[in-house]
Amino acid sequence: LYVNGKKTRKADIFPGDTILVGMFELTVHDGDPSASAAPTEVAPERQVDALSRLVAFSNSLMEDTTPDNLFKSLLKEVVELTEAEKGFIIVLQDGKRHLAAAHRIGEEAVDVSRISDSIVENVVDTGKPLIVSNATEDKRFGKAKSVVDLRLSSVMCVPLVYRSEMLGVIYLGNDAVQNLFDNGTLALLQVFAAQASMIVHTALLLNELKLSNTNLRKLLAQGNQGEIIGTCADMKAVF
Repeated sequence: LYVNGKKTRKADIFPGDTILVGMFELTVHDGDPSASAAPTEVAPERQVDALSRLVAFSNSLMEDTTPDNLFKSLLKEVVELTEAEKGFIIVLQDGKRHLAAAHRIGEEAVDVSRISDSIVENVVDTGKPLIVSNATEDKRFGKAKSVVDLRLSSVMCVPLVYRSEMLGVIYLGNDAVQNLFDNGTLALLQVFAAQASMIVHTALLLNELKLSNTNLRKLLAQGNQGEIIGTCADMKAVF
């Protein structure tokens, strides 16, 4: 079996540890199982809210598909859906991470430095969603420099994946202890992110096609002489 990603035949386990047995991944929780099990069921009204927001997000793409506005619109819906205090979308381009959007509830400006590199790196590397209900007490990340320095309380991070392509991640945070994320909220975010990934991929592809079309038109215009088009040496001589 595997404990925290390491193959072993025997190991001491603690709250927060993950155990991979065959195709099943188990997470160790402290206390009485019936009392400590985090809810995974999502209330029907929240499911309806998530679908409504997804439809609204899809419809907004009919008006504007520019990447900046696309990610801002997506993040705004996600932050309100999960009742997060702040959120970030990080996209992967040419093997590098780029901040695509940032959003915070209220008038206070969002601080882009309040992102845990350890948590983002884990989601990018594994391609799996991650929830840290109480970061300072979490065995996996509680001692990570970014978690300690930022004094994080609760974090959720999910991948934006289209088929096997990792587009980026959605990173949400709550600093207040009374607003800790739970597995039910994570499940809701996963469903939303999975559907949004297809929309994002399509919108980005459409944007690339528009840019390519514009560039081609510019190239044609550069070689245009009235109604005649040509850029080879012989045609240039004729012009």
